[in-house]
Amino acid sequence: MGVTCVKQIVTKCLFILLIGFSVCKSQQLEIVTKDAFQEIIKDTKYVLVLFFYDMETCPRCVAAEKELLQVNTMPDLYDHAIQMIKCEDPGMAVKYGVTTVPQVVYFRNGVPALFEVPQDVREIRAEDVEIFVEEAQQVAIKSLNDNSFEHLTQAATGATTGDWLIIFYRPSCDGYLSAIEGAGVKLRHKMNVAKINVDESPRLEKRFKIKDCPTTYFFRLGRMYHYFSEEQDQYHINQLVSFVSSWYKNVKAQSVPIEPTAFDALTEGIADYLKDLMQGPNRGKFLVGLGVAFGIISLVMAVVAVICPCRRKATKLE
Repeated sequence: MGVTCVKQIVTKCLFILLIGFSVCKSQQLEIVTKDAFQEIIKDTKYVLVLFFYDMETCPRCVAAEKELLQVNTMPDLYDHAIQMIKCEDPGMAVKYGVTTVPQVVYFRNGVPALFEVPQDVREIRAEDVEIFVEEAQQVAIKSLNDNSFEHLTQAATGATTGDWLIIFYRPSCDGYLSAIEGAGVKLRHKMNVAKINVDESPRLEKRFKIKDCPTTYFFRLGRMYHYFSEEQDQYHINQLVSFVSSWYKNVKAQSVPIEPTAFDALTEGIADYLKDLMQGPNRGKFLVGLGVAFGIISLVMAVVAVICPCRRKATKLE
């Protein structure tokens, strides 16, 4: 073994010892303000965040912090390190889908993945977080829009791109995305998980008649199944995974709406235009104009009805 190689090994060992000493010395995660939180998420590739309330009144938060301090923040020494922080701001918690505390969210290049405690444990444990972090290194959720949806999913034909769990959302309810991403981490290699911003995909919004924010469907073999949560304001990862695994069979299957043709779009546009006129401030003028047009058409049809028999009689006399 060369001298250079030995030096590299010694340097890495010292670095790891230094990190361990620093963690043991602090015994607490860095607490950040809302502004600092946003800056860190923006500028740091990997960030593990503990959302909590007052440590003096939340013993589970204290226990969760102790567990996170034991998490290996350098799973790959040659690639990256994970920065760990804690945040007490309730607004930021809601923004990223946190409904109870303590809760952990893992950010990869700003994309949040919600960590859900295993049902048989009910407490945050270092070993479970380490497994989650390892599985969630790559972002699971895909982005679809008007142009890419049918090509990638082939939802209407039930072709061979596989099953899809898709959330239709608006920026006003994007806090649900962290739970969908968390489910996507668990469902990786089993099915596709995607999101659609309906504000940027008006054709899909009309096609699927999206009214509620968010609306989530499971697409399988040319049919779709509407996912609903027992708690309307929350999405739970375990429930999402259970739904696509088997529970969807208890939900009425729906036919996937066919992608509208150009003629469909034209007729729908005309219908929408007429509807707007009927409900708009110029409704009175529109009705008058419609009545005049109907009267003219009726008059023309009456004249044609009179003239045509006369011409037929003249032809017979000749």
